[in-house]
Amino acid sequence: MLIIFMDLAQSFSYPSNKTSFNKWVMLQNFLVGIGLSIYLIYIIPNDEVRTITIPIVAAIYGGFITLIGVAWTIKKSDFDRKEDEIKKARPLVFVFDPRTINKSMGKPIFKHLFSEKNVGTLKKAGNEESTYSIPAIYLNNSDYSHTALWGFRINDDIHIYDIGQVIPKNAFVEMNSDYKFTYNSEIKYVALLLKDMLDNIYELEVNFEIQGLDKDKTIQILSGIETKKTNLVFNYKEVE
Repeated sequence: MLIIFMDLAQSFSYPSNKTSFNKWVMLQNFLVGIGLSIYLIYIIPNDEVRTITIPIVAAIYGGFITLIGVAWTIKKSDFDRKEDEIKKARPLVFVFDPRTINKSMGKPIFKHLFSEKNVGTLKKAGNEESTYSIPAIYLNNSDYSHTALWGFRINDDIHIYDIGQVIPKNAFVEMNSDYKFTYNSEIKYVALLLKDMLDNIYELEVNFEIQGLDKDKTIQILSGIETKKTNLVFNYKEVE
């Protein structure tokens, strides 16, 4: 019976990783346990023993039900608190088209993005290979939260910079990189990988334009589209 109560409490904790079917099975087991307890009480031949047993069993069930309610409330409060922290740390970064930047915006903060380790699934280009690069990215962070430019995504491939460069609150930043990579497929999707202060990774999907010659092309980032939590699993390895 104790096992049934423990499973039931875990099943209805917040949030629960059990399916609705599993919850229904646990609830059925709980109801069967109550019915079985009532049956066992009423087949006790001694009336005095039965009279003593009924309030004891009722108190045990009442205590377990109260315990389940308290556990659910605590779990929900903890879940809500973590969700609030995630919302407060969520990046809100704006991308600027370099062609529209004017002097009234002031001088940007210059930062360099290092890629000596070449971490990710993109292949670093050799001297004689055709290359792609993202030489400059112009960003303006809101005053909402600190965030860091961690890397970028091309289709389903990624590159992680050696050091995630922090974008201060309410700051206009120019990120420069000399990293060049090879890519044989058509580039249909480009996103900047942003890391918040809770180490959550987001994708800032961008509009882009590919410029340059056949051998050396640049990806010019023009504007942002949407910031969302990434769907990639970062079990990456260093690419030789």
